Amino acid sequence: MPAPVRTVAASLRVLLDGMIDYAGLFPPASLDMMTCVTKYSRYLNGPWRWALGRFVLPVARLDEFLNAQENAAASSPPASLRTLRRWKSSIGRLHAR
Repeated sequence: MPAPVRTVAASLRVLLDGMIDYAGLFPPASLDMMTCVTKYSRYLNGPWRWALGRFVLPVARLDEFLNAQENAAASSPPASLRTLRRWKSSIGRLHAR
């Protein structure tokens, strides 16, 4: 049974909104890409999603990320499609630089 989610003060929520980037590919976690994509998608749909920021990855692994993202979308469309839109927006901003 999941632990109950406690209410967060509005001021703390405003301060931390989108503040925590997900960097599961890097130490100390050093997870594989598919695990990271799956976890990030789950976190985006979880109770603390308001605090979650961007998915951090080296640009050299962008193709691997896109492949993992497509595989994740095929296995669980509803959550992954929402995540897909958010990721595509972030990737578009990266290419615009």
